Amino acid sequence: MKINDYDYPDMCVISRSAGDTDVNGDEILTELYAGACEIQYGGSGNTTMKVSNYQSSPTLFIPTCSVDFEINDKVVVTSLNGRISKYTIGQFESLSDFEDTCIWLKSGVE
Repeated sequence: MKINDYDYPDMCVISRSAGDTDVNGDEILTELYAGACEIQYGGSGNTTMKVSNYQSSPTLFIPTCSVDFEINDKVVVTSLNGRISKYTIGQFESLSDFEDTCIWLKSGVE
């Protein structure tokens, strides 16, 4: 998908807990954004050593700056190659000059 002369090859869904569970005990989520995105994995810039393992905190770009996200909102990314990854939001910044939002993700979650 091409938006604002920039390619967003991945798809993502960002949601927030509604604070309740359904009859099966599964968390009820409210969808905040579903659509095109691009996940980027940095070289050494966002990689840290945690208990003798390297962990990377990827960055996500979405083509909108009109959504009010919160830290710990849930993110599910389906990469162009079909890989599905789950994260939570660690920090974000709306880039109104570019009509984008840059989201720094916490390590994957289940």
